[in-house]
Amino acid sequence: MFPLVDTVPAQLPEGPGEVWPQHRVITLNGYPDQDKFFSAIIRVLPLESYPVVDNTPASLVTDLKNVLATKPSTSLVALPILPVFYANQAFRLKIDYLDFQNGSGVRFLTEYAQYYVPMDNHDLFYTFQGLTNGDKYWVSAILPVSHAILPDTAESTSVPAGGLPIPDWDSPTFDTDFATYYQGMSAIMNGQPDDSFTPSISCLDQLIQSLKIE
Repeated sequence: MFPLVDTVPAQLPEGPGEVWPQHRVITLNGYPDQDKFFSAIIRVLPLESYPVVDNTPASLVTDLKNVLATKPSTSLVALPILPVFYANQAFRLKIDYLDFQNGSGVRFLTEYAQYYVPMDNHDLFYTFQGLTNGDKYWVSAILPVSHAILPDTAESTSVPAGGLPIPDWDSPTFDTDFATYYQGMSAIMNGQPDDSFTPSISCLDQLIQSLKIE
C-alpha cells in the first residue's frame, strides 16, 4: 500500500452531491479492501476556503470540538463528517480518539444510506475526522473495512457465524426489528478485537497517528 497525493478542484453546490473547496487528497493505492461503496482516501480540507462553497462546516467544527472535549464512547446521534454526505449515518461503532502529529480527532466505523442498511462488508468503513492544531485543516479519512461475521452485501441472505440475521424487509414490525438488530449487532461488533477486522483497526489507527499536515 502506498499513498498518492493529489489536489482536487472545488466542487460547487450545483445540485445534489458532496460539496468541497479545492483540497488535497491522499489515495491509498494497493489498499487491501477494494471494490467497496467507498474508496480508501484521506482528504485534507482547508477550513478557511469552505465558506466560499458551503457554510455547513462552521457548525460541524463546533460539533467536532464538542465531541473531542467530551469524548463519548457511544453516540445515538450522527458524529460530524466532512464532506457532508446526503444520506443518513446508520450507526457508530468502535468509537475512539486519536492524536496525529499536529492535531486530534475521533475514529469510528459506520455506514451511510437513505434507508435502513444492514451491517455488511460492502458498505462498512472506518473513518477518522479530526482538526489540525489551530483548526486550519479538517482531516477526513474514509477507509473501507470488513469482518468475518458480516454478510458480503446488504442483499445477502446467509448469516456468517457469529452474526445476526438481517431483518425481513416485509415484516410488519420492520422499524422495531431493525432497531433491535442495530442494538444487537452493535454490541457484537464493539466486542470484536480490533485486529480481527480487515484491514486491522490498529493498523489504520497507526496510519492516522503518523499524519503531519502542513
